[in-house]
Amino acid sequence: MEKIKKYESVKEIDWAGSSIREDSDEENTPLIHQRNQSLQESGTLVASRIDLWSCQGIRQYVLIEVVVFLYFLSIVTSVSITQYFLFDKIAEKYSPVNISGMHPCEDIPKIRNSTASHIERKIQKETTNMLLYLTCATAFPAILPTLFMGGLSDRYGRKLVLLIALSGSLIRAIVYAVVIHLKLNINYLFVGNCIEGATGSYGTCLMAMFSLIADITQPGKGRAIRITALEAMLAISSAVALLIAGFWIPIAGFFVPMLFSTMLLAVAFLFTSFCIPETLRSHNRAPFNLATFKRCVQLYTKDTINHRRWKLWICIISFFVLISVGLSKMSLMTLFLLNKPFCWQQTKINLVGSVRVLVNWVVILGFLKCFGHRMSERMPGILGCISNTGSLILWGLATKDVYIYASSTVGLLADVTTPVLRSLMSHQVSADEQGILFASVAVIEITCTAIMGLVATIVYNLTIDFFSGFVFLCMAFLVGLVLIMLIILDVGMKRQLGSSVVRTITIEQHQD
Repeated sequence: MEKIKKYESVKEIDWAGSSIREDSDEENTPLIHQRNQSLQESGTLVASRIDLWSCQGIRQYVLIEVVVFLYFLSIVTSVSITQYFLFDKIAEKYSPVNISGMHPCEDIPKIRNSTASHIERKIQKETTNMLLYLTCATAFPAILPTLFMGGLSDRYGRKLVLLIALSGSLIRAIVYAVVIHLKLNINYLFVGNCIEGATGSYGTCLMAMFSLIADITQPGKGRAIRITALEAMLAISSAVALLIAGFWIPIAGFFVPMLFSTMLLAVAFLFTSFCIPETLRSHNRAPFNLATFKRCVQLYTKDTINHRRWKLWICIISFFVLISVGLSKMSLMTLFLLNKPFCWQQTKINLVGSVRVLVNWVVILGFLKCFGHRMSERMPGILGCISNTGSLILWGLATKDVYIYASSTVGLLADVTTPVLRSLMSHQVSADEQGILFASVAVIEITCTAIMGLVATIVYNLTIDFFSGFVFLCMAFLVGLVLIMLIILDVGMKRQLGSSVVRTITIEQHQD
């Protein structure tokens, strides 16, 4: 017992059961180094109270949340504008009526020489297809640049790649504003999307932002909370954007809100340039060459002494499914509510959507504040999957407005799983692997946007005539599979941590 009490100077900081790599051997005393080495070899996850992760000479609190708010406020505003802009432009081919802005289901019968139902479905399909093509024009060109930027950020820092990605999004917004103002052919929108994709798009922005958070936080609850707060800021900015688009478009049209979106990106670029410091320390910089892509693959194929590979695989597969569902759901919900039997106006859609997002994240942050310290890091993710599954089932079965409101109530914790997975994966890798980790995660997000968006659109178009909610039931099934995987992860990590503690105590008893 005397030997074990000496470990009061050592704290277990990884409440997720993940591995820790220390940045500097020189800062450890021989005793602490010997203990940590033996504990790491046995799989126990400890670190000394000496702040091995402190960024000396760099501010511990970096206002990256400001950039997140500005960037995603602009992006979501732009996406919302684009949805309604394309819906109206395509509807103009069949009727001069502004369908999305007034009463969609009431205005459709004004179209001549066709039944209302047939034209309604045709406009929906053409709009979803155009949105999908624009998404692919950004997503596929962004895959390789995002991997490239991940390695670049591990070598030259997070700030550089963040500025590159912001500049691409700014150019895309300028192109959109010009097309809307000059009433050009909507196919010119592809120019902006391709340019944004070549600079990494939002995937590279997310990679740089989360890598920056990993640079300035310790593995454990602190990092998990900071990542969750970053996702909350992303969600809040999205909710504000929906409100802006919903109320501003009917008043000012499409150009002025798009100009506002462009100005937000310009401010984000300037704020990053002058107010965000570089957080990657010089001794954590990894070499940048063709081997960077190999390191990205080895991250998931080469195991470590702490057996991180199976944990990373479960996390990355779960993340892939959840992002696929989240992005597909977001794009299809608007079209789902615009049509029968709901016939919601765009103002109501955006208002309900923004309130739902704000309430969800207030509940999530309050829940983590009150109960996060009483449970493992995986448990909020499991509860989030249960909440998400129930919400999607109600969406799939919805025939009245009450189902939509009920699904929002059931889905209060649905968004918590994604930041939990980001935090879990970040804990498994060292400081010089954060960039390539979040780059691979960003590639998954971009790929999901294109491929899974295509699959969801195909399913929706095939089933819209007889069961428009079928696609949401498919999503519920996929989230249910993620729930099973996270339960397996939780049980496996608890067993691994328990066996590691037993081995450690046995080693200490032999030493006595």
